[in-house]
Amino acid sequence: MALHEHNFNATREEFNLITKCATRAEAFPEWTQARITTLMDLEVAHNDTPLNFEVLLAFGDADFLHDMVGIALNMNRDTGKLENHFSPRCARVYHP
Repeated sequence: MALHEHNFNATREEFNLITKCATRAEAFPEWTQARITTLMDLEVAHNDTPLNFEVLLAFGDADFLHDMVGIALNMNRDTGKLENHFSPRCARVYHP
């Protein structure tokens, strides 16, 4: 199943926060992922591992990039699951 076939069921408020996260990521020159991919990754990651987007947005740059890059690199776009035991620091239940 491709990423675009997964459930996208974020609330309007969640999607607004997801959009803010994508916009912040795009401000970093090293961020090269397409916006639509970033939006989809965050929403699908949230379905698998509930994320606190307010916490993610409040993070300093290092923690913010840790989670954003980690999600991008560890998202299995076939299953919609985060792999390699990656646990975002903004996960509602964080397991380092």
